[in-house]
Amino acid sequence: MNKKRIIKNIIITACFIAVAVSFSNAVDGFGSTGAQILNLNSSARVTAMGNANAGLADDLNAVIYNPAGLVQLYGTELQFSHLMYFMDLNMNSVTFGQRIGKAGVGFKWKGFSTEDTARSDIGVEIEDFDVKFSQLTFGLGIPLSDRYSFGASINSVSEKLYDESAGAVGFDLGWYIKGYRGDSFGIVVRNIGAGIEHMEVEDKLPLKFVLAGGHNMDKFLFAWEAFAGRETDFGWNCGLEADMSALKLRAGYIYKNKVDITVGFGIPYKNWTLDYTFSPHQDLGLAHRVSLGYYF
Repeated sequence: MNKKRIIKNIIITACFIAVAVSFSNAVDGFGSTGAQILNLNSSARVTAMGNANAGLADDLNAVIYNPAGLVQLYGTELQFSHLMYFMDLNMNSVTFGQRIGKAGVGFKWKGFSTEDTARSDIGVEIEDFDVKFSQLTFGLGIPLSDRYSFGASINSVSEKLYDESAGAVGFDLGWYIKGYRGDSFGIVVRNIGAGIEHMEVEDKLPLKFVLAGGHNMDKFLFAWEAFAGRETDFGWNCGLEADMSALKLRAGYIYKNKVDITVGFGIPYKNWTLDYTFSPHQDLGLAHRVSLGYYF
């Protein structure tokens, strides 16, 4: 690596650290930020591996987890996901990825809706109303060298609660490093931007700084993440994928103020992939994710 490239990499790293430190000085606590749809993960494969994907970023879901990884796309990828969440909530998403020259682009839409009941000050039911949340993301990954790439994405979030609507725009920045012997690493700053305003009160976006890694060990793929941000001063995720040719078994561990365990599997068939994840969440209930992908 020549001297100019080393200096460029040092500058990029310093920018990531500066942004992360400047935005993460105060920890407001879990659930204290707005635009929570940014924290809802739709990919069954990634969730099964404990949401640890920023260091792998090896498929079209990199648009959400680390846009720098979009340079690893081989062609065109399309994925549909459905999440059966707690309290009868359902979320759907559509993700598209495309290799363009040496760069990669990705688009993602996800959204969910449910119904709630408005009540008076004394608890009397008034009427039912719709609750709708959606996120639209565009991401771009570009190579800096054979081993380094940079990416950025923009997230547009909209929320409708009763008769009030609100919106926000956030940005993600990512850096992907391809190591040796199957190793890879990622640095990501997620959800940079102003907050989302409800009833003249502005909630900050759930900004997060992530350091991550991925390790390919023949038939096993291991991924990990360590992160900090506005909702927690420290958390970490890890996941394992075992490749059994016709079946891929996955398990994940998530620590963010509490511990969650995820398990799932993937079934590849020609250009198709079917992924499923089961997520028990202590007192909240169970969550099931299903993703169907096509590669061409």
